[in-house]
Amino acid sequence: MKRSLVTAFVATIGIIGCVEFQQMMIPDKDPDWRFNYNFNDNDNDVDTNGVGNDNDNNADTNGVDNGNVNDNADANNNVNSNDNTAEDPLEAQIQRINAGEVGEIPAISPNIEQVVTDTGLRYFDIVVGGGEFPLPDDTVTAAYTGWLADDGSQFDTSASAQFQLQGLIPAWQEGLASMQVGGKRRLIVPPELGYGEQGSPPTIPPNATLVFDVELLSIP
Repeated sequence: MKRSLVTAFVATIGIIGCVEFQQMMIPDKDPDWRFNYNFNDNDNDVDTNGVGNDNDNNADTNGVDNGNVNDNADANNNVNSNDNTAEDPLEAQIQRINAGEVGEIPAISPNIEQVVTDTGLRYFDIVVGGGEFPLPDDTVTAAYTGWLADDGSQFDTSASAQFQLQGLIPAWQEGLASMQVGGKRRLIVPPELGYGEQGSPPTIPPNATLVFDVELLSIP
């Protein structure tokens, strides 16, 4: 009887000891502690790879990307700045001329498209005519006014003058040849298409850029 009680007491002590040992080995976490550990471990892996919800890592990554974008934006601004710096001085002067800001030259609509030909002639069709086109050997009647492009001073004008087309300066030959009767056109004439290095003293100096408003009245 005593041996049985001793055996039962020893067994009970053994069971209690095992339970306490197991409690010592199990972390004090909720039933899903393994899932939480794996999730955190995966989160750490994600952070290590620089992808995921790590705000610091995202901030760093975005910082690099945004830096590149900003660099590109700065580069684009530099390109635009260079374009403005390298603007054609004649083009800038033409804009002022057409705005009525140069001497006596009247303004024209800013909506009129500029045409630049292969020879360097520039023109603006103020009014598009509906009549005939002149032929190279035609005599034409035209109204015109001419100015110096640099200061807008007028050097010639006529309400009606007849010309043989072949006898005119190159800019007029080219400019009038593509006009129709009834049309009015502004010609921007570089020196090589006008009076060149010699000019036409005393009214037109050497190497002068000229502005003409020409209306083709008729082809007799």
